[in-house]
Amino acid sequence: MNYDYLEYGEISLEALKKRNKYVVYKSNSIYSKKQFGFINETIYNSTVYSNLMKKELAKLKCKISLGVSGSKYKNGHIYTNKAKNLDGTERICYIKSINDNEILITECKKDRGSNYSAFWNILKNKLNKINDFYYKDDQFKIKLKDINPFIEAVNKIIEDYKSGKYKYRIPDNEYDMICKNGQYNYYNIIRYNI
Repeated sequence: MNYDYLEYGEISLEALKKRNKYVVYKSNSIYSKKQFGFINETIYNSTVYSNLMKKELAKLKCKISLGVSGSKYKNGHIYTNKAKNLDGTERICYIKSINDNEILITECKKDRGSNYSAFWNILKNKLNKINDFYYKDDQFKIKLKDINPFIEAVNKIIEDYKSGKYKYRIPDNEYDMICKNGQYNYYNIIRYNI
């Protein structure tokens, strides 16, 4: 499956569907080292996770991009350790702090840019097999005391991805729509599976 990895897509869904090659969004986001990097370093810049939660999340073998509000670093998107761009192609999930002892895991939460996570279906499949997690509306609530299976699931995804276990596919019925310079651009998305 061939695709172009581009900042600008097609201006309509119809034009995207007519292309003979898929178009996947490539982010050109500029970020600081405090905002994006390996989680065991970057997570400590967040102001929303408790110190105990940060200590546990730092066990993930991945990268994180922290949202910014004013001058404060907030919740984070989790990426593979190969990620260089803040788009959906290397994203695993989004982690939102609910309180000091609980987090919410979702596919993605973005106001701008790519709004999907290529590894979400794999993670969701793994987490659905764990009885300790509350699942509703495509979200998982995870308590600090139950976080180890989540850490293990994400680290296993990273390990399997590095070893070439996953193959990407481009679904025919899922698309990304991003506003660039006042104009919506349409893109195909990538999903990984075994």
